[in-house]
Amino acid sequence: MRSLFEVPIIAAAEEALLLARRDLRTFWASTLVGLPDLGGVGLSDWRVGQTDVDLHCDEIIRNALAKVLPEVEIVSEESIPRTSRPTGFCFLIDPVDATHNASAGYPAFTSCVALYDGDRYIFGWVYDIGRDVIYSAASKQGAYLQSSIMLKRLRVKADAPLERMAVSVLRTRVLTGRMTRIISESGKLRISSCSSLDMCLIAAGTLDAFVDLNEPGHERTCDIAAASVILQEAGGNIFTTMGSQRQLLPPGLEAVHDYQSLIAAPSLVGASNFIL
Repeated sequence: MRSLFEVPIIAAAEEALLLARRDLRTFWASTLVGLPDLGGVGLSDWRVGQTDVDLHCDEIIRNALAKVLPEVEIVSEESIPRTSRPTGFCFLIDPVDATHNASAGYPAFTSCVALYDGDRYIFGWVYDIGRDVIYSAASKQGAYLQSSIMLKRLRVKADAPLERMAVSVLRTRVLTGRMTRIISESGKLRISSCSSLDMCLIAAGTLDAFVDLNEPGHERTCDIAAASVILQEAGGNIFTTMGSQRQLLPPGLEAVHDYQSLIAAPSLVGASNFIL
């Protein structure tokens, strides 16, 4: 695998994250042997919100970034983030998205890193650990899927009617009329419980939409910032359940607590199948 983008700080971040990918891969290869009985690695405690594995993956990513870009601030879901707005470049990390999947041995969990600059996220990196592939994108430079043997430019699918859409949902405990319609009328229905991966799969044209219609919802900026850059560079976008564009918060305390619902789709036309 190699760096793809020309902007110096993004190229440096890619270099660091390729090192992190190596160490994450080594860690997971040893940790996942013998699933679902993981013994003392801490994954069995996923319900408390922070596990030993989250912390270990956080340390791997932090160390890799700090080695290459020591001057850039890092905010992580697993640490106490700053409350003030970043004044320069800042990384936002979600070291393990879908810890429950990882604890159960279900191969849908990721590590995510987004780079923030000024007033927006300009780089997104999502490592699909189970398949050992990297989704990445930089602002105005496109989105890509990369493995050790291939490199592919990503584009979303064209809009389709609901009956031809492959839709991933986040389970809701209250079946509203709208949710019942999605379940009954979608061409294909998926539930992976990993929002970052689902959004990358929309970017790749594998899925048509991902929806979390719960109130207030489960998707925080730290969960979706990296995948949002990838989806947008592939031609898609993220919306609220009312149809406006979902806004992401800067790295900080609020970015790990802004639980909201979400519709991710190639366009507002596709998202209209799920809007109130």
